[in-house]
Amino acid sequence: MNGVVDGRRLVTTSKYRAWATDDDTDDGPDGNGVKWLITASISVNWVLRDGAEVTYADAQCFAAAQGAMTCHPYARELIQNMTSRMSYPAATLDLAHSPWAGDGIELNLPDR
Repeated sequence: MNGVVDGRRLVTTSKYRAWATDDDTDDGPDGNGVKWLITASISVNWVLRDGAEVTYADAQCFAAAQGAMTCHPYARELIQNMTSRMSYPAATLDLAHSPWAGDGIELNLPDR
């Protein structure tokens, strides 16, 4: 996930990579036996109020919480739809839960 401020817009992007292999021993798309691989980026544009001051850290925190939660249902539908169109059983991503629920998350942001 990523958040970028562009003028009066805040753009959040969530990236997804899902795959299926021949058996449970393969550990990912770089292993043998990959049947399908879907890579997708889903972006949402948020309009900022006039005078809003959004820092880099603000944008990343917003992307981690609100942006990711907004993009995830679309990614689930995309992957489910694409796999069934490829004549494979429809793959379903797990539900996403808010990272701020419970203990929350910690973001280690690089200096800009």
